[in-house]
Amino acid sequence: MAILLSVIIFSQSSGGFEFLRIGAGSRSTAVGDAYTALADDPFGVFYNPAGICKIGSPYFSSFYGRWFMNTTLGGMTGALPVGKESAVGFALKGLYTDRIERRSEEDPWNYSYYNAYFLTPSIDYARRFGNLGVGLGLNGIAAKIESSSGYSLFLNSGVIYYSGRFNLGLSFLNVGLKTLNTALPVSIRTGLCLKPMEKVNLVFDFIKPLKDDFTYSYGIEFSPLSQFTLRLGCNNEVFTSNFFKKISGGFGITVGNLLIEYAAVSRGIFGLTHLFTLSYHIVPSKPAEQRFVKERLTSETYLQQGIDYYNQGKYDEALTAWDLALIWQPDNQEAIDWTNRLQRELKARNIKFFLDDGRAEFNQGNYLDAIFYFEKVLDLAPGQKEADSLKSEAERRIKEGISSQIKEKTDQGLLAYKKGDYLDAVKFWTEVLKIEPQNSTIKKYIEDANQKMVKEIKDALKKINIYLSRGELKRARRLVEKMLQKYPKQENLTKQKIFVDQKITDKINSHLTKGRNLYNAKDYSKAEKEFQKVLEYDAKNAQALLYLDKIRKELSIGKKEEAERYYLLGIGAYTKNDFALAIEYWQKVLEIDPAYPNAEKNLKRAQLKLRELNR
Repeated sequence: MAILLSVIIFSQSSGGFEFLRIGAGSRSTAVGDAYTALADDPFGVFYNPAGICKIGSPYFSSFYGRWFMNTTLGGMTGALPVGKESAVGFALKGLYTDRIERRSEEDPWNYSYYNAYFLTPSIDYARRFGNLGVGLGLNGIAAKIESSSGYSLFLNSGVIYYSGRFNLGLSFLNVGLKTLNTALPVSIRTGLCLKPMEKVNLVFDFIKPLKDDFTYSYGIEFSPLSQFTLRLGCNNEVFTSNFFKKISGGFGITVGNLLIEYAAVSRGIFGLTHLFTLSYHIVPSKPAEQRFVKERLTSETYLQQGIDYYNQGKYDEALTAWDLALIWQPDNQEAIDWTNRLQRELKARNIKFFLDDGRAEFNQGNYLDAIFYFEKVLDLAPGQKEADSLKSEAERRIKEGISSQIKEKTDQGLLAYKKGDYLDAVKFWTEVLKIEPQNSTIKKYIEDANQKMVKEIKDALKKINIYLSRGELKRARRLVEKMLQKYPKQENLTKQKIFVDQKITDKINSHLTKGRNLYNAKDYSKAEKEFQKVLEYDAKNAQALLYLDKIRKELSIGKKEEAERYYLLGIGAYTKNDFALAIEYWQKVLEIDPAYPNAEKNLKRAQLKLRELNR
């Protein structure tokens, strides 16, 4: 097959049938036909058939233009999603003219006109594999010039790589046999689409027709409003030495499901051409599908919020925003890409910081702390040579002069210290001092571990007070419980836990009382909210669960509606970092409807978050 394609490509003798090199659609034309890395509407199949893989709903489009000498250029196309990862497309592009002059050398003043037409139908298929889209198009060409006509088949193929900040595209176009004794203009196109900020696309195409000179085009697309887009481009393929005649421009207006687009483009010596495109997206109108549209828009909002935070250097906030984007729409590929990108950047930054801190502690002879930082580096980058080497050297220096009699206990203390278990570290080293009371090294280790404990407890108490001042009682309780697991006999922590628990009990009782009063007044919607607030503090509270069950019976809530309510409650809990409650809600969703969209993905995400939080 590869040999046959090679023969077909390299047997082309000339770049004929220039009709195939004329763009299709107003949007692509307006940006100078630099469309290989964008190609995300049905007309994109004429540039790169892989582009339709991201079309999520049925999309139909047509365009019309008047060219020089009463020439008409037009077409129609459509794309349909097949499952979540694939799409099929169909397209037809045509050109017709009846004003081509026929003259003879003997009598040049005596002339008549004849007509010509070219038609290109296309059937395309594209599939997405993660960030990569692959597409193939089977095309035909029917041509008639005066009384001569011919037909041929040819292939278009391409790939697109998508990421949060750029797209890359590559396509092979017009790979076919001759017709009317003329070869097709086989071309290799590479494209780049940069997204320096939301609502801006910078596009570049580099084109090499096999039997013609290398050329290029570029353009910009800017959407100052969500319903309005401006475009400008330059196409170096246009045959003219005047730069301004290579310029194109246009705009697009969205009205509901309709998209109206216009492009004005110079065709060099042939003058100005106007193109008009009308497109229609079939957006599902069923309530459930409307919910998915809302979820997608909410996800996009969090996505953009995360990008804004990223540009401001607020990396933790950015990760939180993208995490919420993925809760609303788990397959939001841009949010996934941004998250992965920032995590890679933070990992590289943390490796550098930890390595620098480790070196500094090592050079000052603080080998315990040096080992702590080198362990951090090795957790992030196993096998990092410098960290591994310096860690081994620090451990060797720590053990210098340590007798075999105390080696085991000393090592156990070091291991506990590295894990942050300072209490255990002190316990092991205290046993060492019973054997060697004058060991100054061990005394210093104990002093370091005690200082770490004091600082850790002090920082935790400070955080707990901040949470209490903000009314974040659950975060305060989680932290105080975590610290008490580590330091069970710490009096300040015990007192703080009693105080936090009482605050939470008061809060639960207040919501229960309000909920019961509202229920008795038959204000079921408000009562339901009060009992749900109880569950935020105590997910298994028997009274709240009993009343919620009564309310659902009173309101006659069906299974489908109940699952949806629990699903949204899960999102609300997750948004508040209450991962345990989110898990409870999403488990209820799956009990009601095991196939409920995104519930299982979100459940796994919440379980992972809870494990990370506990660590």
